[in-house]
Amino acid sequence: MSAHKPGNWRERIAPGLAIQVLGVLLFLFAFALTINTYYTIKGERYILLQQLDHEGNNLAQASSIFATESLLIEDYPVIGTYTDSLVDRYPDLTYILIKRLDQKIVAKASRKVQNNQNIKRYFSNVRVDDNFIGSIEIGISTENRDAFIASHLKRMIIQSLLVFLALVVSLFVCFRKMITDPVHNLVDQARNLNSGNLNKPIDLKANGELSQLSLALNNMRIRLKKSYDEITHQNRLLDQRVAERTKELSETNKKLVETHSQLLQSEKMAAIGQLSAGVAHEINNPVSFVNSNISILSQWCQTLTQVIDEYDNQIEENTLPLTPFHTIKTDKDFDYIKEELPLLIKETQGGLNRVSTIVADLKNFAHSDDKVWQDADLCAGLNSTLNIVRNEIKYKADIKLDAKNIPMVECLPAQINQVFMNIIVNAAQAIDSKGKITISLTHIDQWVCINIRDTGKGIPEKDLNRIMEPFFTTKPVGLGTGLGLSISYGIIKTHHGRIDIESIVGEGSTFKIWLPAKQPKTTPRINSMQAQ
Repeated sequence: MSAHKPGNWRERIAPGLAIQVLGVLLFLFAFALTINTYYTIKGERYILLQQLDHEGNNLAQASSIFATESLLIEDYPVIGTYTDSLVDRYPDLTYILIKRLDQKIVAKASRKVQNNQNIKRYFSNVRVDDNFIGSIEIGISTENRDAFIASHLKRMIIQSLLVFLALVVSLFVCFRKMITDPVHNLVDQARNLNSGNLNKPIDLKANGELSQLSLALNNMRIRLKKSYDEITHQNRLLDQRVAERTKELSETNKKLVETHSQLLQSEKMAAIGQLSAGVAHEINNPVSFVNSNISILSQWCQTLTQVIDEYDNQIEENTLPLTPFHTIKTDKDFDYIKEELPLLIKETQGGLNRVSTIVADLKNFAHSDDKVWQDADLCAGLNSTLNIVRNEIKYKADIKLDAKNIPMVECLPAQINQVFMNIIVNAAQAIDSKGKITISLTHIDQWVCINIRDTGKGIPEKDLNRIMEPFFTTKPVGLGTGLGLSISYGIIKTHHGRIDIESIVGEGSTFKIWLPAKQPKTTPRINSMQAQ
């Protein structure tokens, strides 16, 4: 409705409202006028017919009195003269018949009429004392009276129409001025109120119910304005509070992210602490034989130096015949040293490389994650993780790694390696004696599945639904925090993946880690704290 101009809308509504109000009144007035006209004409017609009957009966009675003597003396010419004069004197008299007792007509007079159906007949008997000597029949035409009634009806209809039209115009003007225009004015002000303009008062120059309605609307406007002002004030306060609360939540969220990062780092360091003895042992082995090799290498260097010094001294003194060089080499095991020296150096370099690899993997694992998403080689990550946990699992299980044509996966490498370590260490700890851990990587559509299967004691069915809960552990007190699998679950959820678990008590467990090769582009990346 607001799309139309107020003027056009006003002109369309005004006639409709007037017609709706006037329609019922005018219909009732027209109905009453019609009923009144009908019964008025009917009453006049009844009166005229009564008058006609009275006149006809009197005329027939008078004619019977006049014809009594003539019928007795059989003076029929006098009766004929009477009937002719009677027809001439009464314009509505169409005929008169005078009959004897034997029904023979002795006198007759008539007038030509256009319609014989509009004739009303009257009868009278001619009697002397109680004896009938004849009868009178006269016919009176109702044509003039019918014409009078029709003319009167026409005049009444015309007068009624004129009165009806005058009433229509008067009522329309009255309703337009007293009802329609005030209602339109009130509607316009209500539309203005509906548009949100609460400052303009509603003032209607009218009386009665419309004035009360105007007052009620104005009171409603005042209350609405008061409520609107209050709501506006409350909205400002609410916006201010929301801004403050948002700032607080942002700071809290930042602290939670930091706390979660610290929790991840703490879990890493706790895992490293648990593996520290094994890592130290893995480092100590190559360091021990490197130290031993360095000691031997030092002795051999001294021996070679003595060989060279002794030969140089003989050459410089030149007092005695030179001892054959091969005798000196044989005495000092020169050939043995020459053969073993490259192997010793190579073995020492291998030990040093082993130490360097373990230290580098340990450093990378312990390094705090910087939340940089990148394409990573999961096989390299698994090998790095296995280097760290090797001493933890080499006495418990044989490791078999199978990976072919695995694409690069978009992820947070440090967090994924932490998941690998948690699950592999749990698998090793689930094996009581010597067992086997099989790790296979497969590429299915847009997903990469890391399947880690062990031959341990398995997980009871009642614990399968709880092993991902924080602080839940089946290990003895002091051997686990219950956060490893919970954090792993949160990390995989962060990567829009999932972890499936299959376990049979006494046969082992299988953890299937599903990761998308590419992270969804339409879904915002969430950090592991939010996933948790």
